[in-house]
Amino acid sequence: LYVEALAFEKGWINQPSEQVAYFKDQLLAAAAIVIDTGIHANAWSRARAAAYLKSNTWLRSDQISAMIDQSIATPARLITAKVQQQRLMKLLTQADQSFAASFSLKTFHQKVLEFGTLPITLMEQKVHQWLKQQTTS
Repeated sequence: LYVEALAFEKGWINQPSEQVAYFKDQLLAAAAIVIDTGIHANAWSRARAAAYLKSNTWLRSDQISAMIDQSIATPARLITAKVQQQRLMKLLTQADQSFAASFSLKTFHQKVLEFGTLPITLMEQKVHQWLKQQTTS
């Protein structure tokens, strides 16, 4: 989700067909979050989740079943990814503002990758420490 959002924000998705595909992906992710919440927090049945997807997406019956199966098997997967995407975008904005004219998207991503696989709260701490070191040196 982060890479898609970054590409859209930076204007790299600029063809109408690419923009439509991006928005379709966003709509599907939102629908998946709705059914995930419905199933796990509101005790929705498979039938209710399927009815929601049938009414609000263009998916075929087999795709709807697969999306519901995935939601049941991996609760909160997409909402977690969405929250992480938003928090990473916020870190990117903070880094961009801290470095101003000398900001490098490549350097930011290299640093984030250097930190390795971390929970987002630890990633935020590491990025904030790195930004503080860069602005004080």
